[in-house]
Amino acid sequence: MKKLVIFGGSGFLGREIIKAAREDYHVISVSRHGQPALEEEWLSTIEWVKGDVFQPDGWRHVLKDADIVIDAIGLLVENRKKGLTYERFNIEPAKVTADEAQKMKVPYFVYISANRFTTLFLKRYFHSKARAESIVLSYFPHALLVRPSFMYGKQRKLTTTQAKMIHLAKKVPFISQPIKQLQPQKVEEVAQAIVIKMKEMTEEK
Repeated sequence: MKKLVIFGGSGFLGREIIKAAREDYHVISVSRHGQPALEEEWLSTIEWVKGDVFQPDGWRHVLKDADIVIDAIGLLVENRKKGLTYERFNIEPAKVTADEAQKMKVPYFVYISANRFTTLFLKRYFHSKARAESIVLSYFPHALLVRPSFMYGKQRKLTTTQAKMIHLAKKVPFISQPIKQLQPQKVEEVAQAIVIKMKEMTEEK
């Protein structure tokens, strides 16, 4: 069974990737808090490693013989007063994970980026994701760059309501144009598509 190491596996998309990949991969999730405090059966099938992405000495060992590394770390909204910046949470982790994966000779790297679905807001967010992509490609020229649009799912109930509102807004002429590229996607389907692509990548080797 191939070995997959994911950073950001406790996040909205990261958790679904793990669920979709666990039957085909030995999944190791590295995060600051380790295993989520949930009572769900699938959690026991995953190897949870507690570690800070900025301190690779604590998790570098799990990259040994890994087939794929996924960077699913991301910050959507900044809060500079609390130190929550795009530089710190979107750009720097991409450099650290890609650099360490290259040093450990991991064959494949997947970066969860974002589709620039609007010109009205989140400009700095999209810019940070684009910068992170460039960094990843400097280490892994053939990395899989995943650019999902707005994702919704039952783990975040508000997103389902927001997805419905987006569909309604796209029917309003003066609103639809700025958000024409905004296509809500079910998070489970995005995760499944990523796993299918990963399987195709590793089978080509």
